[in-house]
Amino acid sequence: MSAIAQVAPAGVSVGEHLAALLDGEFARGLAGFSEQVVWHVPGHGQLAGVHRGREAVLAVLGELLAPTDGRLRIGYRLLSANDPYLVEWLEIGAAGRATGCPVVSRSEAGRIREVWWCGSAGV
Repeated sequence: MSAIAQVAPAGVSVGEHLAALLDGEFARGLAGFSEQVVWHVPGHGQLAGVHRGREAVLAVLGELLAPTDGRLRIGYRLLSANDPYLVEWLEIGAAGRATGCPVVSRSEAGRIREVWWCGSAGV
């Protein structure tokens, strides 16, 4: 999967910054997230809950990576932008399987401040 859309200039793309983290570009990937980012994952699965801070974002990404031997890929495209909110379609996959869902984010001062992810299902 690859980046499949441009993001509105006013918004900060969750997909773009997660893709950078997965590509090993940690400084660029983390730069998109506020130090106080809040990541909401509904449901009752392993990732469900409210995750606070950049380290929590990395922990969620680590949980997604764990069963894939580091071969997790992400694709994303912009669905809607209404500053400071973005709605993106994220496709996360590995080993020929992918799951897609909408992700809503809110930016503040040029960084992602809050993310609402569609669910806690694994890849």
